[in-house]
Amino acid sequence: MIERAIQLKEEQNKQEIEELLAKQREEINQEHKQQMDALIAAITEQFSQWMVAQLDA
Repeated sequence: MIERAIQLKEEQNKQEIEELLAKQREEINQEHKQQMDALIAAITEQFSQWMVAQLDA
């Protein structure tokens, strides 16, 4: 009976760890997406300015 209780607790702990890791991965993915969106916006703006300069030249 004690062994079963220990096994259940280990399974519960494993599930909690997996849930925390999944949450952490999702947060990191969201942060990376925001960083990439900001980078794309900056590059797009710079490219637009460069194109305007080329057309004005």
